[in-house]
Amino acid sequence: MQTVDQKTRLGSPKAPVESPLPKDGRDFHQNDGAQPGRGKTMKFRYGNGDQPLPGFTIKRGVGIGGFGEVYFATNAAGKEVALKQIQRNLEVEIRGVRHCLNLKHPNLIALYDIQMDEHEQGWIVMEYVGGASLRDVLDRHPHGLPMDELKRWFGQIAAAVSYLHDHGIVHRDLKPANIFEDEGIVKLGDYGLSKFISSSRRGGQTESVGTFHYMAPEIGKGEYGKEVDIYALGIILYEMATGTVPFDGESSQEIIMKHLTDEPDLSRVPSPIREIVSRALAKNPARRYQDVREMVRPLGMDIDDRYLLVRTKPESASAHRSSAVDAEVVEPPPFADVVEPGRRHRQSAQQSQPVHFREPIARGLHQAWLGLNRWWEQLNLAPGLKNLILALALIICAVNAVDILALILIGLVFYVPYYAVWWLLGGTDPSVTHGRGSMAHRGRRAGPPVQPAAAQPSPPPSRNPKPRPLTVEQWKIARRMQLARTPASGLVTEITGAWLGSTAVVTVFSTLAALFQIGRGQAAQPMLVGMIWAALVSLLTAWTAIALGKWWQKEQGDWAFRSFVQLTTGFAIGGLAYVLAEYLMVPWPQIAADSIGDLPVHRWRGFFAADGTPLLPAYLTFFPLMMGLIGWWKQADPLRRTRLSFWTVLWSAIAAGLVHLIVPFPHPWGSLIAAGASIAVQLSTPWINPNERLKQAPPVAEMA
Repeated sequence: MQTVDQKTRLGSPKAPVESPLPKDGRDFHQNDGAQPGRGKTMKFRYGNGDQPLPGFTIKRGVGIGGFGEVYFATNAAGKEVALKQIQRNLEVEIRGVRHCLNLKHPNLIALYDIQMDEHEQGWIVMEYVGGASLRDVLDRHPHGLPMDELKRWFGQIAAAVSYLHDHGIVHRDLKPANIFEDEGIVKLGDYGLSKFISSSRRGGQTESVGTFHYMAPEIGKGEYGKEVDIYALGIILYEMATGTVPFDGESSQEIIMKHLTDEPDLSRVPSPIREIVSRALAKNPARRYQDVREMVRPLGMDIDDRYLLVRTKPESASAHRSSAVDAEVVEPPPFADVVEPGRRHRQSAQQSQPVHFREPIARGLHQAWLGLNRWWEQLNLAPGLKNLILALALIICAVNAVDILALILIGLVFYVPYYAVWWLLGGTDPSVTHGRGSMAHRGRRAGPPVQPAAAQPSPPPSRNPKPRPLTVEQWKIARRMQLARTPASGLVTEITGAWLGSTAVVTVFSTLAALFQIGRGQAAQPMLVGMIWAALVSLLTAWTAIALGKWWQKEQGDWAFRSFVQLTTGFAIGGLAYVLAEYLMVPWPQIAADSIGDLPVHRWRGFFAADGTPLLPAYLTFFPLMMGLIGWWKQADPLRRTRLSFWTVLWSAIAAGLVHLIVPFPHPWGSLIAAGASIAVQLSTPWINPNERLKQAPPVAEMA
């Protein structure tokens, strides 16, 4: 099988080399990604005797993971090492590993070096461990480990994780396949690499972080604090005690839903492990253990200042409570635990209620907004007719944008002083939410502090825990986990399809607008040129918004960072818009709604010509501000509330009008571009109906 010559092996492309796995399954490196069955043959790029790195000779391939291939090798002195080839996300992987090179702990697999081969491929030189993994041990004990063996494994795992946490590192992919034994010493691996979700405990990998069976609920929101490791340790401890994971299913979606909604069945877990697992698997990260040391103390162990495991007298699982848990949680996540099981459904319903404003004017406007939304949603019209009405309304608003903005500014001039006086004379918060957040807020003002759920005695575990109903927020988290698994090729396909769709949308609306001008004959030519320019710039804006939105759809993200990125892309859009305007020779003085020739040119010198025509600096100021002010990624988000939101389109036009007040770009072209791009983005990008969660709720309940 290994007859390919040395030169061919080091080239690309080349024939793969087949390598059978050891039949005893003791090579831990097979566990890094797809885990083949024992005796199954895998194909590797390099074979016995190859030297992809100077000074290292490969003996055999031992595993294939999401990051690349793993080989057992020796150096010139005969020292056995493991070589991991990084085939994807090279800079990210190397940055993570370099941060871990100087970590030293007996329960961590040592990382020796990072080297590059002649093809600029990255390789990690690390300690080779030939012992069995915890996955192998659990497979040999389908009903759980003996207590002494469980404590030996878990205590050393906890010591390694505690060391990582105190050095600012979150593992994020703790699972039995990454934990090994070497001559009686437990060692934790894969702590320097970015992680990929695997669809089951024994195989498959895709594009996100973690492994479904051991993945904390908040990972779907992009939160990767040390609490995700605490949660994974709770799953591992449960599996070591019972032989099975607490949340299992036939598909990745089923497993995710159980993490979000189900309570673990603790009836098979002995005490004190039951109490440890119950707290470690809390849906609310703030109610979990805040330090790994607290998890081992009820088992008669502790971790000293040198991060070594020591034996102590067993303590009650409730004896140690972190300050973060003792403190009141003012705004817990949507899947936070509640004290009384009977109140769970009521609070889930309360959580979805809208905000109720105390200030009279704000309350009235808010109620009017909700009433208008309800009327529009209940309006019995065909979807196409609704879209046509929205388009006509948008055109009317765009034509009268100046007057609308003037009314808004006049209203703000009167409202801001009024609100300040109202607040000083006794007004408190501008809004109150009816749910746990507001109850906690009122609890701080009067009465004794609310005791956290972690401090209350938990009811005895039931054999068939009843799942909670799936809230909108939980449904979104589960959906984002699935979106995060979209491969790069699928993402490119979706972006390309949305670009084609947005092109069609802009073409249709531009053609309709041009038809109204053709009847004017020669006098319509300047306006037609402006429409062509606006359509092209709207398309550029829509394409940028689609690309960014699809790239960011896997997590909710930070508003400030994303707005800044959009602002940066606005420079490119502004530059291209200027080039197109010059090429098409757009007659700005003839097509502007207001007389831009009346601008104080001396104040805008360098931004506008003498006749008011915008110059390059005006484009490079207007378009970045417009891009940064509008949340374009939300309009491309497949989890948005509706396919096409009239209010989102209106806000896009108003936002461009507000930028016009800062940089007087010819009006109403900026608002038309923003509104056109908004319509194109929303109509061309995929949309998942939120009502889908109601169809998914019954199967989740049946899976419990």
